Amino acid sequence: MSAESRKGPAAEPAAGAGPRLRPPAGLLLVTAATSATLFLGFAWKYSCLGVPWDGRQYTRLCYSDIYPLYFTEGLSRGSRPYLDHPVEYPVLTGAAMALANLGRPGGIGFFVRTAVLLAAAAEALSVLVALHARRPAAYAFALAPSLLLYAFMNWDLLAAALGTAGVVLWWKGRREWGGFLMGLGAAAKLYPVLFLGAGVLEAARRRRLASGVKGLGAGGLALLLTNLPVVAAAPRGWAEFFRLNAGRPADWDSLWFLAERVGRFRFPSGELNLLSLGLFLALAAAVAIAYLRRPVSFPALCLAVLVCFLLSNKVYSPQYAIWLLPLVSLAWPGLGPFILLEGVGIALFASRFLYFARLVGVDGLPIQPFLAAVALRAPILGFVSLRAWKGHQLLAGDFLEA
Repeated sequence: MSAESRKGPAAEPAAGAGPRLRPPAGLLLVTAATSATLFLGFAWKYSCLGVPWDGRQYTRLCYSDIYPLYFTEGLSRGSRPYLDHPVEYPVLTGAAMALANLGRPGGIGFFVRTAVLLAAAAEALSVLVALHARRPAAYAFALAPSLLLYAFMNWDLLAAALGTAGVVLWWKGRREWGGFLMGLGAAAKLYPVLFLGAGVLEAARRRRLASGVKGLGAGGLALLLTNLPVVAAAPRGWAEFFRLNAGRPADWDSLWFLAERVGRFRFPSGELNLLSLGLFLALAAAVAIAYLRRPVSFPALCLAVLVCFLLSNKVYSPQYAIWLLPLVSLAWPGLGPFILLEGVGIALFASRFLYFARLVGVDGLPIQPFLAAVALRAPILGFVSLRAWKGHQLLAGDFLEA
């Protein structure tokens, strides 16, 4: 009998040791705390809906993409995503837009219906984290400032819930279902596709490559099932996501933007695409080599790969903090690193939107505090990932076949 079958798919890391929640009381507390955080986040965003676009969305730090996109994506005119109007997001996010637009017309109603869908995804995530993470991590997720700030900024919670569920299932040895959910997550926001690559590496290291390939195939099947109908019905609308991202310059929150503003570099979009891809592949290769030498739990591996992607990618929107939050909770690096990450996230959030306020002619901040927060976040991300990595290393006997 293999060590894996005796002990389960992952040994508990020493640094993550600590009591787990005791259901159902602990689970109820976590979901209640998550509900409170979501309610505050919703009320904050709601306070800026339906008012003139006069900069208060930035000075009050209550901006959300969901409300203005109701108008710019043609939903206010009854347009169907992809079919009548190209959409800048993958197909499951477009489906969520269409679903939220089934009720009474109006941007506020659209926002409220979208928020209900996103809140359900957040609650599912809180249950997932509560059941599979240590007690401090479960409460940290529920009370995280990043959840408060970004839950209703965009549709990222949908991909986070599906992708994280896939990570957990893969971690527990159910690779085909895990891969399928990762594929569904990638059909909402593309980043969970990274976890499929990490999963194949994990399966190969466990000498379960055939199982990993099946999980990869299940992820591909999920992507095909969700994308092919839209490709067939509206190829130009479906391709908007890829056209837009191929031509985008360095995004505000990215290290490439920092290099352009501070180092006076200039990166044409074509060159930037190659540079960011090359940097990601180099960082991911380093993670793979480290993993093959000394394996870690699957959430810690996925967290490291995601950090590589965020540090190298030319696009880094502020709500990507939602991508990190459940993985950081599962691959718990400790309370100190978590507080550091959330703290720099708050600083970046505030400085970014107060700078935008200045751009539109109202009181705000100069760009320097925002650039400093972007620069500071990079080493903190690396530190959090490294702490999780060191805390979740596995013994060879716990990982490979005996």
